[in-house]
Amino acid sequence: MTKVEIKAFVRSPSAALLLGLVATLIIGSLASAGLNTLEIARGMVFGSFLLCCSYVLFSSFAERWAHKWKFGALIGLALLHLGIDRLETRFQPYSGRMPIPPLRLMLPPGKLGYAYPLSKVPDLPLATTYIRRPTGGYAGFGPAGDNDKDDVMFGIDEVAFANLSDSPMQLSWSLTVKGEGRSLSIDGRGKGRWERQLNSNDYLSSPGKNLTKLSWTLSPLRLRPHERTSITNVIGFVVPEGDEAVRELVLKGNLPPEYVATLNIWDEVSGAHAELPLPFGKPPVPANDAASRFFRQQAGEE
Repeated sequence: MTKVEIKAFVRSPSAALLLGLVATLIIGSLASAGLNTLEIARGMVFGSFLLCCSYVLFSSFAERWAHKWKFGALIGLALLHLGIDRLETRFQPYSGRMPIPPLRLMLPPGKLGYAYPLSKVPDLPLATTYIRRPTGGYAGFGPAGDNDKDDVMFGIDEVAFANLSDSPMQLSWSLTVKGEGRSLSIDGRGKGRWERQLNSNDYLSSPGKNLTKLSWTLSPLRLRPHERTSITNVIGFVVPEGDEAVRELVLKGNLPPEYVATLNIWDEVSGAHAELPLPFGKPPVPANDAASRFFRQQAGEE
């Protein structure tokens, strides 16, 4: 093509539209590859290739080209788009699954305008708010989004404890999950591989990351006589040596209903122990609801 033909090509409306669409698709494919959605990126690259081929084969501007020019253009376009695909594949940031933020960022905030009634824990001078079934995710150790090297974990949000006795308590807890012929027991200390610790080595504990002061409530927890903790507590259970089956289970999000989850709580001062099949207790209710007032009266809050 001569310089005059190139100028005419660039100035033609159909070519301008083509170049805009191709540029959009290529930029979108680069962004998709950066998010580790390589299938979407390849689809955009292929779409760009089809648009270019359609222009070469069917546009009125290219119909004057000799067959060898058209053939050469198609070969060049194929090599260009294949090179973009190989480049995106080579430099994609993560392998495997889509990067997922740390679990602490995935849990929803507490409900405004709701009351959280207390339920007495059997065999312990202790009451708790509703304890839902655990949610799975990543602990957030190491670089954010590097999921393949991260520890998986379970978390339970909106858990408050109330010491009903006249003596101090030191609570420890663990989570037991059973299903498909297997049993998994995880302590509540929040420790992962290589002595990594929630609230010390996770993503949110890094300087400048935790602007909202989010943290995990970990075992053990000391309670003064008649002390009640905040409803914003979120207890976490890191699985330091989880195999692929455990990782797949945790990454389903909410624990599937066919699995049995039990929260084991014990007081290290008295040695008393309780097992709570989850979910446990009374769910939150609207603060102005009659049932809410009844629950608060039962819990001694009114």
